[in-house]
Amino acid sequence: MDFFQDVRDIIEHVAFHSYYNGECPFCRCRNFTIIDTRSRTLPDLGGPTRRLSVDLEVKTIQCVECGMTFTPEHPYYPPFLHYTLDVVQFALSLAHRRELSAQVISALLWEEHHVEVDPKTVQSWVNTYSEQYFQTYFAKKPQTAVEDFRAITIDGTHFRAGKDLIGKKKVAEFSSVTRLAGNAYLLTWWE
Repeated sequence: MDFFQDVRDIIEHVAFHSYYNGECPFCRCRNFTIIDTRSRTLPDLGGPTRRLSVDLEVKTIQCVECGMTFTPEHPYYPPFLHYTLDVVQFALSLAHRRELSAQVISALLWEEHHVEVDPKTVQSWVNTYSEQYFQTYFAKKPQTAVEDFRAITIDGTHFRAGKDLIGKKKVAEFSSVTRLAGNAYLLTWWE
């Protein structure tokens, strides 16, 4: 058995027709002309012996009926990200569940998944997408969401579950988090 294998490069191709239903988003007709075709290559979560990338086929389309030009977007590969959504979500999970720094997250992404990400990029993801990440997670698991995280950053204030929560002497268990008007949050917990 050879445990010192070279890293294999694996490229997953995502065809245009796998994420575009053929309908114009403006007039709902199915009569279109392809203006431009290009390819985007995005790093994805691989493994210790494999480097995974996604080769996304992207087309710019002009509707024959209404004349509008558009580029359909894949939900997992947004056009403004240079990495897959899985990489960003993994980094946010490490930041909020395990309270790891951007440098440590960047090193873990390289060591475990062969994805090279600058620590400044990881920190920008944490700053930009944390609120949306929490909202999505809380919507899916409202009963256990707060207990699943070791730290939550809300409006720049750091809350921790445990005795550090607002000077409590014994461990406090969160009950719920509710978003109020004006970007305020109501945190409730048991004593």
